[in-house]
Amino acid sequence: MRMNNRLHQPLQLRGEDLVETDRYVYLGSVVNIDGGADEDVKSRINKARVAFNILRPI
Repeated sequence: MRMNNRLHQPLQLRGEDLVETDRYVYLGSVVNIDGGADEDVKSRINKARVAFNILRPI
């Protein structure tokens, strides 16, 4: 993913083009190209909901 980049040439590593993406997960946080936090917050809420549902029988 490129941020604040004006170049449109493909990035290369060892002569091969790298695949660009609009979002990825890094250390549990969702990083997307527009820099917004909406998707990250939704992801964290869902992870917390799952954890509490697992603990509910206790």
